[in-house]
Order: sequence, then C-alpha cells, then structure tokens
Amino acid sequence: KPIRVAVVGLGFPGQKHTQNLSHLPNVEIVGFADFTERAGEYAKQYGGNAYRDWQALLQNEPDLDALVLATPPTVR
Repeated sequence: KPIRVAVVGLGFPGQKHTQNLSHLPNVEIVGFADFTERAGEYAKQYGGNAYRDWQALLQNEPDLDALVLATPPTVR
C-alpha cells in the first residue's frame, strides 16, 4: 500500500519536496494546497488534487499518511 502524502505550500521548498517525493516508489502524492495557481499545475504534473488552502485539503483528503508543511513561518 503506498504512503499517501499531501504538500502544503509550493514555493521553492515545497517544489523540491514534491520532486523528491515523486521519485520514491512507495509514495502517492494525493494533494497540493497553495494560494496560487501552482497547486493546479502540480496536480496536473504529479497527480492528486489541488486546493487553495490547507483546511480544504485536510477536509477532502482524510486518509493521509503524511503531510509536508512547506510554508514560511509567517503564513497563518
């Protein structure tokens, strides 16, 4: 069974985490959350669903095994 992962924040750190996760054989990226259009772009490229905020992601992806938080400390 693959490890179901979602990524919140798609600035440089989130982009690098996504690239690295996509190479792992037992990982399925199921969602992205970002307030820009990057979430949709990454969902098209890597699979999974796009969300505008992390609350919607968590509400719609309840079976996550891991969540990558790649946001600056000032994001609320």
